[in-house]
Amino acid sequence: MRLERDETRTLLILAVLAGVFVLGMWLPLRLASARVNERIDAANASLGANKDAVGDLGRLADEVATLQQIVDGTKKHVPQTHEEADLLQRLSGAMTRQRLHVDEMLGQSRDIGEDYGVISVSLRFQGSFASVYGFIQELETMRRLVRIVDMRIVGNPRHPRDPLIVRMHVCSFFSPVQGAAKP
Repeated sequence: MRLERDETRTLLILAVLAGVFVLGMWLPLRLASARVNERIDAANASLGANKDAVGDLGRLADEVATLQQIVDGTKKHVPQTHEEADLLQRLSGAMTRQRLHVDEMLGQSRDIGEDYGVISVSLRFQGSFASVYGFIQELETMRRLVRIVDMRIVGNPRHPRDPLIVRMHVCSFFSPVQGAAKP
């Protein structure tokens, strides 16, 4: 069987049209389909990672609830007014009760942010170990939240009956009422 010239030309045109179809239509759609499949695989991997994060969020929510219960149950409080004089009076009273000799008590206030402020107090005093220890215990049991930032104790090891010299920096916090003037 022999193909005529017109038949050969027709077959050649059909082959060219098939090639154009493959190169112009099918191949770009196949490549686009492959890119979409890659994006789907990446999204599934990201979704798997997010599922782990959702579990972490549940754990973190439980921790927040536990911390909120602890905060709600504490007897400590952060006053909503400046109250520097009240803090100094409480510290002075605790030192007097513990029979400490106060060399220096300097109070200063500095605002940290809009939501809270810090009252810093520098103390220098002298007393026995039992008195210093009792004062620290009173600081821990104060209703107002007081934090010891720095404490340095100097004593004479050759003369243990000499008083200890203590330098201490404590901070207390306050939460100003919204709209109130800052101290």
